[in-house]
Amino acid sequence: MKKTGTIEEQTVIDFSDDESLAKDASGFGENGKKQKKHMVHKEDAAVPEVVQRLLNVLSFLLIAGLLAGFGYFAVQRNESIAAHRRALKKDAEKMAKRLSGDSKKDKTNENADGSTDPDTGSSEFSEATKTTVSQMTQAQKIYQILATTPEALTGAGKVTAAGSATQAAITSKPVGGIIYKLENLRDTYHSGAMASNTRRYYSAIGAPVPFLGASADCSSILGTSGITLLSETPETYTAQEIVSAMSGEGFADTALSTVKMLFFTEDLQGSYDAVSAALAGGSITEEALSNRVMQIIESKN
Repeated sequence: MKKTGTIEEQTVIDFSDDESLAKDASGFGENGKKQKKHMVHKEDAAVPEVVQRLLNVLSFLLIAGLLAGFGYFAVQRNESIAAHRRALKKDAEKMAKRLSGDSKKDKTNENADGSTDPDTGSSEFSEATKTTVSQMTQAQKIYQILATTPEALTGAGKVTAAGSATQAAITSKPVGGIIYKLENLRDTYHSGAMASNTRRYYSAIGAPVPFLGASADCSSILGTSGITLLSETPETYTAQEIVSAMSGEGFADTALSTVKMLFFTEDLQGSYDAVSAALAGGSITEEALSNRVMQIIESKN
């Protein structure tokens, strides 16, 4: 049997590239791992980014707070400087006013012979006031620059009427003013009677009309008594403060109200003794005392 030559076509699968495929597969696996690893790193990197943003916000808030604090302290410092400047200006005005008063005291009048006499400053007062003060004793003048309470004047524990005790006290100590409290003026009738009797006692001894004032809580019971309602409690002076004021000024500011020209004190006897001693020692002059009294008298007219 003759074999006929045949060509058998065989399908040959070449596995020569299996290694490369394996490598590719292996590479793909490694690439996958790399990609996965890269994704993990990317997620991990997101956490620090959030923290960084929070730190940026906190830094901004801190800087803003510091700037606000510096701004606040700057404003406070400016206000403090402004207040200090106002205080300095006020002190300068006071000094200028005092120097103006001193210049009045230092004025001199030239006589025909060329000599000069010191100006007492009394030319600003009326002749009637000058006459009244010239006839007063030194003790009466001292009491005229003082204001006090009815209790300090009479020595009584509580004064609710102006009777014989008040009359006796006024006769010996004719103070320039009396300041009442609500406990002194029980009602409209008593406040009117007290004011009327007090003025009558002053008139009987020829003393200047007194200044009568009452604290702000007395507004509903003063009526037409003529007692002045005070918006605030008068400043209280110690005996030494009165002496210092009289020694330094001599002349009071004529623009002041009567109650501010008077030296309000609850230590009436101590204040009188201190001023009397200062007059004797020369630290307060008789001229300064007389001028103060004249200013007080004319402020009441």
